[in-house]
Amino acid sequence: MNWLYCKNGVVLGWHEPHFNYLPSIYGDGVTIVPYRGSMSQLQHIGETWPEGAGPDTRPIAAPTITEPDDLIEAAKAKKQLICHHATSLEMFEDALATLGKVLEGIKAGHVTSLQNIESAGWPSL
Repeated sequence: MNWLYCKNGVVLGWHEPHFNYLPSIYGDGVTIVPYRGSMSQLQHIGETWPEGAGPDTRPIAAPTITEPDDLIEAAKAKKQLICHHATSLEMFEDALATLGKVLEGIKAGHVTSLQNIESAGWPSL
């Protein structure tokens, strides 16, 4: 699995989860999208790349996450990142409580997108 660092529907970078890089390394408004597939399966944005033109340098489109299992992974990634960088026990506890709330929302069908997860009231880093 990789964590894709995305903004405005574009992948800005990716890292393995154990690195726990903050999204802010890519700027404001960046979110993490956990991605299980091969990076070569992601779609590029723009006109078809000419065959033989060398490496495809077009931007990569961020995948859309709507399946409950993928939303759960996204919520767990958010919790992992906050807990790794927590500066207090309260921050750690708040991240765990928010994860519980988000998981309940996914189960109930109220949390259906990354935007729902991002706006769930997580502690600020």
